[in-house]
Amino acid sequence: MTRDVRNNRRGWFRSSAAWVVGLMPLMAIPAQGSDRPHIVLLMADSQGAGLTGFEGHDQVKTPHLDRLAVEGVWFARAYTPTPQWAPSRASILTGQYPHTHRVLNDDLPLPAVADTFTSRLEAAGYTCALVGQWHMKGVSTSQPAPGIEDHAAVCPEARSWDRCTVMVQGEPSQAETLLDDWTAQQALAFLDRAHEQPFFLWVNFRGPCEPTTYPPGTEGLYPADQVELPPTMKVNLRRRSNILANSPPAKAYPAKNPSQLRQDRSRQYARITHLDTAVGRVLERLNQPDLRDRTVVVFASDGGWPIGDHALWGRGPVFHEEVSRVPMVIRRPGDKRSTPKVERIVSLVDLAPTFLDLAGLSAPITMHGRSLLGLLDNPDRPDHADERFFVYDRLADQAAEVRGVVTPQFKLTDYLGGNDEFYDLGRDPHELHNAMTDLEYQAVIKVLQDRLQTWRQTTRDPKLKR
Repeated sequence: MTRDVRNNRRGWFRSSAAWVVGLMPLMAIPAQGSDRPHIVLLMADSQGAGLTGFEGHDQVKTPHLDRLAVEGVWFARAYTPTPQWAPSRASILTGQYPHTHRVLNDDLPLPAVADTFTSRLEAAGYTCALVGQWHMKGVSTSQPAPGIEDHAAVCPEARSWDRCTVMVQGEPSQAETLLDDWTAQQALAFLDRAHEQPFFLWVNFRGPCEPTTYPPGTEGLYPADQVELPPTMKVNLRRRSNILANSPPAKAYPAKNPSQLRQDRSRQYARITHLDTAVGRVLERLNQPDLRDRTVVVFASDGGWPIGDHALWGRGPVFHEEVSRVPMVIRRPGDKRSTPKVERIVSLVDLAPTFLDLAGLSAPITMHGRSLLGLLDNPDRPDHADERFFVYDRLADQAAEVRGVVTPQFKLTDYLGGNDEFYDLGRDPHELHNAMTDLEYQAVIKVLQDRLQTWRQTTRDPKLKR
């Protein structure tokens, strides 16, 4: 490591007085002290819900995540606000849906003026750091996002799984190992430093995204001929919205035969197990006495990656469960919970206000999400709104305008160009029958359409139908 990089890393312990003063009108800064927790967010890349042992998968081996779920609380109905890399991560940072924070596709950076939970934590005395995959533009600069002064991140353009180019404090470098192993090493290096002040650490793993290769040593872990294919493969895309039917994941699917899909799923499972091993290394350090009793640990993913599900290969403008529902676990030190599983509807937009709440800070009214601490204390609380929304605006340079809403039983997808979809998740959990025109559901559909319209008005959706 160069002297310049070492000097830059000393910036991990410096705060900007001017920045704090500038934010003081926006927030009350709690007294500095050791009672505020450290916060660690462990993030998977494109891992949909249902692909771990604790979620009931009978093949994928995830012993470390399973243990975390036993020790914490599993949010079984957590969703991404959008199945895109950069927009979903911008939603985590801002607590807002994409049409508000304006990161509408993977090619757009987070605006420098964005009001992020990390900037508010930093102003309150937290050290905020990021290691690993960073799907938004900006890692080549001195600060990938407001409030994150310290980072060892993978360039957004890097597509390699092994020994790819990385940025450490804005300086180019080379990862000498597999990417998730390198990410775990960087996380451990940060955790091994002395931390007098509380910290937030975001650990972004690369796995299991785009399962095109096996991590070395895992080739025989999941024999392809023993991997089951999804029950939703034979969906007729010609009956779907043109936005979806013409999207890259829909066009990629016909090139895959069942044998290839099994092979791809085998690679996906292997990459999840490799990810779990890397997560286990970080959890082992977090379980040491100096951190265990003061650190909140969160595991989540930014969205799913269909492999044959609903005749798709990869992400696209669709909100099916395989794409939109994500794993989420929160472990608080000394948590004496009575319910290890929460089945209320929550979203990644709820993480920002949750992190602020953990630090004793109030979330600004501009955040769409709501703190999840109340559900941790009382999963049955009546004031929790059991609905969350979806936004999809652009796929690269192609317009793909879609909005949606999900409740405990129903999901409505509004393709702004027509061919909307409605599913009764209670009767049809695999979303095989679009009940949009079924007479028995018209009253429910009208209620959801009104809710979606009201939400779009409240959040000032620029694509709102006039």
